[in-house]
Amino acid sequence: MESDRSLYKMITVDTADKCFKMCESYMLQKMAIQHESDEDFGKGWTLVKDEFARQIDRLMKLGRGVAFTSHAVEREIKTRKGIKYDRIMPTMSKQAREILEPIIDIWGYMEYEDDESRVLRIRGDSNFAAGHRLQKHFIGIPSIPMGQTAKEAYNNFVNAFNNSLDITEPHRTIPEKKLTIRRK
Repeated sequence: MESDRSLYKMITVDTADKCFKMCESYMLQKMAIQHESDEDFGKGWTLVKDEFARQIDRLMKLGRGVAFTSHAVEREIKTRKGIKYDRIMPTMSKQAREILEPIIDIWGYMEYEDDESRVLRIRGDSNFAAGHRLQKHFIGIPSIPMGQTAKEAYNNFVNAFNNSLDITEPHRTIPEKKLTIRRK
């Protein structure tokens, strides 16, 4: 009889935000403090981040596919030249992003083109965070129509991954948003 471990091929962490918060709560309790800043010289922040990294590393070594979800929020970005603009980014904390972003191969942004058509953006720009590190996949595909069913979404994703998605099919592409720049 197979062990329960062999039954699962994919692990989904929903959401990475909550996962980090759980780690943070665990470490605060372990350190017997109320807030990370209660430890001198940033030690609390470092211990929480290190524990989160250690647990994510354990998860990644299980030999399963791992997916992380996060919601999106519009954040103000400020360039070195003082230019400010808004960008849609994951809601997870900076500490969680610093651990997860270097290890994630595909990060997408799902949105509605209209009231019914969903699209998964896999190539980001200055308006939203998305992208992938797969040089031989998703060639020339900035977004993937997700259709009306889970099966259609899966098939479109697999076809896009295999560079066989017909991007001439009649699905609307998302209009590029104007970059809004605010000077200080």
